[in-house]
Amino acid sequence: MVAKTYGLTFGGYWLADAVSSLPASSGIYCVYACSHNPSLRQVSLRRLLYIGEAANVRDRVSIHERWNDWRNRLMTGEKLCFSAATISPQEEVRPCDFKEQ
Repeated sequence: MVAKTYGLTFGGYWLADAVSSLPASSGIYCVYACSHNPSLRQVSLRRLLYIGEAANVRDRVSIHERWNDWRNRLMTGEKLCFSAATISPQEEVRPCDFKEQ
């Protein structure tokens, strides 16, 4: 297998209640445990929980079967946070399922 290199640009972070604003395009997405400071409109990433790939990131995350798993891994005061980087739909990407040690 020939290795490929990708340059990904992640365009910010979305809290769980704003997943409807994720890109409706092909891409790589990350799920984090984060803390949120609404007065500064700032998130602080705590832990990476999952990495995935989808033809439509918004649709995939919205109906993802692992929401309960992600929520169960949050500590007191943490929230789910998402980031996404768009990719060309023609690219074949094999993402990994990140498992915290």
